[in-house]
Amino acid sequence: MTVLRWFCGVAMCLMMLVFPGCVRAEIGPASGAEAVVVEPVTAMEAGATSPGDWSVLRVGGEPEHELTVMRGTTKGGSSADYFESGRARISAALPEGYARPTVPGAVELKRYASYRQALLTSEGRGQSGMFWPLFRHISSRDIAMTAPVVMTGRMAGDEASETSMAFLYREPELGPTGAMEDGVVVEDVAPTYVLSVGVMGGRDDERFDALRGQLEAWLAAQGEGGRWVVDGEVRLLGYNGPDVARRYKWWELQLPVRWEAE
Repeated sequence: MTVLRWFCGVAMCLMMLVFPGCVRAEIGPASGAEAVVVEPVTAMEAGATSPGDWSVLRVGGEPEHELTVMRGTTKGGSSADYFESGRARISAALPEGYARPTVPGAVELKRYASYRQALLTSEGRGQSGMFWPLFRHISSRDIAMTAPVVMTGRMAGDEASETSMAFLYREPELGPTGAMEDGVVVEDVAPTYVLSVGVMGGRDDERFDALRGQLEAWLAAQGEGGRWVVDGEVRLLGYNGPDVARRYKWWELQLPVRWEAE
């Protein structure tokens, strides 16, 4: 498995050279940009963990570093936020209006606004078998590759356990929706709530399974007056490409949730 993932990482780098039409929405801090540390909103400050006037709500965890954000620019000249948390960095633009990343070690409730994605279901293809059709889809249309890549499904075991992979569009109005070549479907995702934990390091399925257990324990420990319940398959968000060292890769493990009032 480790050798296969290494090979796929090398192949992805080569593919980006072979298909120059695929440009990452790479960003860096703008000249003179001021770094701002984002102070998390906690459940105590918000007054409750129920749906309310928040997009990201800190509910647990002990992160070593908080989120630092700077206004940056993409290679295409558009503006975008540049995120850091200690040695973890995100060097590709997020979709417009997308909720900020959860820092490694933190547990947060998050609300995502609607966004557009190119989705491919697994059908036994495995991770690399889903990546290439999506890569060809954006390459042939000169669509910049954003962060994160979203993988859905059980995270332990072999790669075929992942049921889907999605590349997110930078702008929600970009291109048409519907069925495309190679089984790719472009669709608009409805607003979504998730419970998320941030992670830094190499992809370790046993570790991710333990973190999923941490999220499930938080859900089980909720008090009275309504509760969040799981509303979909586990998701893994990968914010970095193969150019980032394994130990510094930034991930989020998420459980889609919905609110059930008593």
